[in-house]
Amino acid sequence: MKYAKFFLFAIIGAIGLAACTSATTGETTVQFSLTDAPVASASVKEVYVTFSALDINNSTSAGDTGSGWTSIPIDTTKEYELLSLSNGLSAALGSVPLSGGTQINQIRFAVSKIELVETADAVGAPRHAVTLSSSTGLKIVNAFDIPLSGSVTLVADFDVRKSLVNTGTGYKMKPVLRAVVENEAGEIHGTAPVGYLVFAYTSSVGTDISLSFTDPANDAESAAYDGAYTSATVKADGTYTLAFLEAGTYDLVLVKADDGTVGQVANDVLVESAKNTVQNIALP
Repeated sequence: MKYAKFFLFAIIGAIGLAACTSATTGETTVQFSLTDAPVASASVKEVYVTFSALDINNSTSAGDTGSGWTSIPIDTTKEYELLSLSNGLSAALGSVPLSGGTQINQIRFAVSKIELVETADAVGAPRHAVTLSSSTGLKIVNAFDIPLSGSVTLVADFDVRKSLVNTGTGYKMKPVLRAVVENEAGEIHGTAPVGYLVFAYTSSVGTDISLSFTDPANDAESAAYDGAYTSATVKADGTYTLAFLEAGTYDLVLVKADDGTVGQVANDVLVESAKNTVQNIALP
């Protein structure tokens, strides 16, 4: 089965930036963590990534080999299983003290290894190597303010659903990441039928989604629902969570996991900064 493309724009399934400032030193400790939107396929069971470096830069135009990059200490031996970091879950990566009142304008991850396990693989079978399309690492270019005091969290989503491509002879990853400040992000959660996925699209006035919806981002190499902002799997208890959302209005598409058909839609769901929105979705 093919997987949705992921365009290199930012960096991985999420980064949490937790900040705690000392009034005497003016330093803010910034912590980074990781999250992911789930793969919309039963063919892949686990996706593992190992990072070799995590760097930040205060310039919007710094080159990959230019000056001004600051390294964040991380465990370069640790594996992160991305598909487990969904429905609002995240994993810490590392932290660094920074001067309060500054900005982080670029975040760059160097990846040493990506591997996956297919659902059909026998227990103990070798993992499948995944080829990363970029040789210079994965980068987010955006402005994230470091507060003078208090705390803040920046979340970057490594959306494996979009990034993983099955070429027929192997897997490759073409990542595009998004990042939000966690304490400014909103969330949608609620109940929905088990066996379904929920895809969130940024809404536009006058373009409500219907039950006959076809993702406009589809092309010859893409899986369905490539254009979604994020997604969630309905859990066994009948709940779902779309976390780390920017404030705005979203259209939700309820999709059957085994065949990709649209079962229901919920249009114009409002998400406010730092607030949770409840949206229950039932089949017609």
